[in-house]
Amino acid sequence: MRAKDNGEEMKYLIGSSRQDHWEETNTKTLMEAKRLCSQEFSPSVGGCIKVATKDGDRIDVVAYKIGFDMTWTEVNEMT
Repeated sequence: MRAKDNGEEMKYLIGSSRQDHWEETNTKTLMEAKRLCSQEFSPSVGGCIKVATKDGDRIDVVAYKIGFDMTWTEVNEMT
């Protein structure tokens, strides 16, 4: 899945519940962003790692993984 904003590719951001900022990535797909996030951040009990997209000043989380869970949960925009 490629994120697009008005025909232009959006940037994926990665972060964790242990930090107060997002890191911009050069990834082109959600799968690449999730892989990079898993490599950059270590799992922890009760912790959460997240992938988001940025649209202007708005940041929307599109996927997250909690604790030592092996699977990502993708956020559906319709819910």
